[in-house]
Amino acid sequence: APLLERLDFSSESWDSSPRDPKLVSRMLCWWRTTVPENDEPRKAFVDETVLLDLFDRLEDDTDEQRQAFRFVLGLILLRRRKLRMIEREQADEGAYWIFKRVGGGDDAPLYRVLDPQLEESDAEEIAEQLSEILADEA
Repeated sequence: APLLERLDFSSESWDSSPRDPKLVSRMLCWWRTTVPENDEPRKAFVDETVLLDLFDRLEDDTDEQRQAFRFVLGLILLRRRKLRMIEREQADEGAYWIFKRVGGGDDAPLYRVLDPQLEESDAEEIAEQLSEILADEA
């Protein structure tokens, strides 16, 4: 089973139907977007605010797979210069990467993210899931 699952709804269905409590309890986040027509090229751009929001929402999640997913998100945001690495910290449970949001000033919160020591295949699977969820396909 995938770590995260993307579910798509039409605006009319989303706005007019009562939310299923089972669905709401599983929901991590949602956003609206317009799906391009079949003959239109897809945009490969993913809004960094969506990535930052997802990164923030996963902070207190204790599931190991979701924490690994958050670590990969942190690396993506680091590469996109939305986060910067402050330091690495060693603890009994492993190494933590300490991130800070770029442009947040001295008062910006620090994010401690456990390095899950991913195998290459794990990292590839997480990257593929992220691509599917955010529709970041060419």
